[in-house]
Amino acid sequence: MRKLFIVTTIAIVLVLGLSGCSVPDKSIVLATVDNMEITQEQVDTKKMDSGFSQQDQDFSDKEVLDEIIEEQLLLIKAEALNITMSDDEVKQSYREMLQLMSSKQYVEGDEDKLDENAIEGLRNMLIIQKTKIVLGSDIDAALEKLRQEVKIEYYN
Repeated sequence: MRKLFIVTTIAIVLVLGLSGCSVPDKSIVLATVDNMEITQEQVDTKKMDSGFSQQDQDFSDKEVLDEIIEEQLLLIKAEALNITMSDDEVKQSYREMLQLMSSKQYVEGDEDKLDENAIEGLRNMLIIQKTKIVLGSDIDAALEKLRQEVKIEYYN
């Protein structure tokens, strides 16, 4: 009986392997926004982001992809509005966030431990926040206009 189970399991694994069932390729491009590629890896990373993972519902890849596209549109709008942040401004904002969230755990210089990717990610997040504040109640209209002006392509 055990031998039959092992043989059956091996046969199933072989059939699945030969039929093309495999782990999804994280580098697959799902969409482009003004020639900026959005990959499966970015969607998966965003899903694990605290903003998504702490909510009670599961978000589909399409919903997360749409959120990333909206962020890219807001970054394009920020550029048009000349909303920028230097590395020092990003580090200062990060320091302030750390102090507010965990004043007892903050150690002077923690903000200097950020690598380039972390700084760029924080910069984008902070610029998006600033852009939303500048747009205020006009944000939906601005996004709709950007969707018409900016080339967005979905791939499947």
